[in-house]
Amino acid sequence: MTKKFDEEMVKIAVIKSLHKNRYYNKRHTPIIHICKRLPKIPCKYIKKALKELKKEKIVTIKPTYHGADVCLNVKKKKEINQYLEKNNLNK
Repeated sequence: MTKKFDEEMVKIAVIKSLHKNRYYNKRHTPIIHICKRLPKIPCKYIKKALKELKKEKIVTIKPTYHGADVCLNVKKKKEINQYLEKNNLNK
């Protein structure tokens, strides 16, 4: 029996996790750490959500020597805050 994960729910969880730890621009984290921070969501869904968020330019993916790192786009901070406030998650 598999759970269906709503794309919006996963996107909200990823944005909330990055925002809570203040991962903007120069401060970034590997994708695998996001997967570890959100253990109830399978990593494949998190990676899919990150691709969608990259298309929307809310998240930037930076290549590093150990793989890809993720951070929120500071230029979209206003939109991120509105997105979190709309979902009552800006805490």
